[in-house]
Amino acid sequence: MRLIQPTEAIEVKQICCLTYGQPGSRKTSLAQTAANPITLAFDPGVYRAFGRKTAALFDSWQEVVSFDTKDYSTVVVDTVGMCLEKLSMAIINDNPKNGNRLGGLSLPGYGILKARFADWVGGIRARGQDLVFLSHEKAERNGDDPYYCPDVIGGSYNTLMNHCDMVGYLHFANGKRCLDFNPSDKWMAKTPPCDWGTIVLPDFAAAPTFLADLLSKAKALMGQVSAQSAAVANEASEWEEWLPGRTVEEVNAALPDLKDMKPGLKAQVWHLFVAYMKTQGAEFDKGALLFRVKEGVKA
Repeated sequence: MRLIQPTEAIEVKQICCLTYGQPGSRKTSLAQTAANPITLAFDPGVYRAFGRKTAALFDSWQEVVSFDTKDYSTVVVDTVGMCLEKLSMAIINDNPKNGNRLGGLSLPGYGILKARFADWVGGIRARGQDLVFLSHEKAERNGDDPYYCPDVIGGSYNTLMNHCDMVGYLHFANGKRCLDFNPSDKWMAKTPPCDWGTIVLPDFAAAPTFLADLLSKAKALMGQVSAQSAAVANEASEWEEWLPGRTVEEVNAALPDLKDMKPGLKAQVWHLFVAYMKTQGAEFDKGALLFRVKEGVKA
């Protein structure tokens, strides 16, 4: 175990991405442009992928969990819905009580599905590989309009969302295939701190490392966010160390320094000032824009 202090930056070495969307939106072809990918092909349509790299087909869930992916940088699960179907069948075969009369999972069976899926995903992430899930879309209702989200069954949906750093929706716009990580009132998405708009998919023959480049940029930007957060925490801790023993006049003299601070740091330092002044019996006078000792309190 390693404790990471607020003042330490976290290097992002691994990322988990989900892309889902309409039939024909090139989900599987997109995944082949990841860095050194191995596709766990639960969907038999993997043969349609453009530029297909190595793929693995499985007859049983035991083959899935025993498959060694160590020689690959990115593990692609195509599709996560069919992956969960295969795991569901294995759970029922292990114990028929985990199934219902219709051939699906019972309530206890769904609980086992969620736990075993989380263990499997956690095992892949523990090896340090990037993870790319592919999913079909599912249309739910948002009033009278459809709302699109990944087609993932049961509590495994929440488990999957907890693991995913970014979720992109593949769709068609003006006749072009587009990838969008920005959530909207029409589709579910999860954006990394990249300020990406709608991304038009390129010709993968001309951009064979398209997804690898996207994931690399996302990791770099997430690392920058961590570094910026650590820098803010460092500066805030310096002010926290400065405050004890300061008089009201000294704190008032430091107020102009807040004007040039970035919003995140400014909010933290202001909170420190207010909390410390409260211990000194002072409160902020909005009219004078200064801290004043309350009446009846010794300065």
